[in-house]
Amino acid sequence: MKEIKLSQVKVVFIYGLICPLSNKIRYIGKSINPKQRFKKHINYEIKSDTHKARWLNKLIKQGLMPELVIIEETSLDQWQEREKYWIEYYKNDLTNETIGGDGRQAGWNHKQESIDKIIVALKQRSKKCRRAAAKKTSIKLTGGHASEITKQRFSVSHIEYWNNLSDREREKRTSHLLRVWTNENKSNLSATLTGSKHKNTTSKYRGVSWFKRDECWRTWIYYNGKQKHLGYFQTEEEAALAYDEAAKIHYGEFANLNFK
Repeated sequence: MKEIKLSQVKVVFIYGLICPLSNKIRYIGKSINPKQRFKKHINYEIKSDTHKARWLNKLIKQGLMPELVIIEETSLDQWQEREKYWIEYYKNDLTNETIGGDGRQAGWNHKQESIDKIIVALKQRSKKCRRAAAKKTSIKLTGGHASEITKQRFSVSHIEYWNNLSDREREKRTSHLLRVWTNENKSNLSATLTGSKHKNTTSKYRGVSWFKRDECWRTWIYYNGKQKHLGYFQTEEEAALAYDEAAKIHYGEFANLNFK
């Protein structure tokens, strides 16, 4: 969703929520997008422990919904004064808990009691639930562009995280950046990629084993986590050569060969 800057806002709406039972306005608020704000009232804020949330929950249990009405259009400089005016005007019937003019500010903090409840709820989630939530978040953020403010917050949080690490933890996280890729390192890597010779195999060659039923040698290779059958051979050396050819195709310069 495209972020709206305050400098681009020209109209602020003072809106009300009308109760379908009493036909009276029970809540006054302000928004630059009242319809979207109304959805948040219904989908998210009913979970909180407020007078407004209890009223909305009571309606929903009866299969009813409040009606959104625009009371006034005002400017960014005057909305606080106008919201206070309308809250005072309808105060006898409202579920508002403040006199208005405060709005929702960026960086709003939860109470410690709410934070403790969130921590407990997160710890009780299963691994499957956490992975599903992470996947959903990843899909949602893919292709998205962070605002400059968000980038600055990321930078500050990363710097604070790095400053709190010990020297040993910093070395652990940067050691791979200082690695020199020698031929020996490449050889070790190729062994992990292609797999070393199985200790219990009946052959002295990699990827070769004796097939007792047909009394011949058979060859296979592991690639992308799957075993690929390469064929049956009369001699052990022919089977080993077949493995080498397949290893060159699949692993290139990192192939771990029987005959070099």
